[in-house]
Amino acid sequence: SDLNGIRFCDMPWILDTDNGNRKLRRSIKKNFAVVPDSQINRLYALGVDAYNVIPALASLQSQSYERYDGETGTLMMDDSGRLHRQLSWAVFERGVPRLLPPAATTPE
Repeated sequence: SDLNGIRFCDMPWILDTDNGNRKLRRSIKKNFAVVPDSQINRLYALGVDAYNVIPALASLQSQSYERYDGETGTLMMDDSGRLHRQLSWAVFERGVPRLLPPAATTPE
């Protein structure tokens, strides 16, 4: 509870466990149970995004405003073809992280 009110950023995969990927999360947990989730959880998200972003690469490259909401964050491509990501923001409430909507991340 000492952390209440503190804002921080992390991957949606970590902050938003109810984002519709429950089936995928269960499958990963079942098939890769040798290593505890906490040790490589972020690598799972990276793998999911690496696989799922492929169909979106052409539109990310051709449209500078195009975004891909992935498990590692919101992905966008620069003019050099490099992917960049923006993490999600959260705030601690009663000692538990609560995901903030994108509009809430602007300075007050």
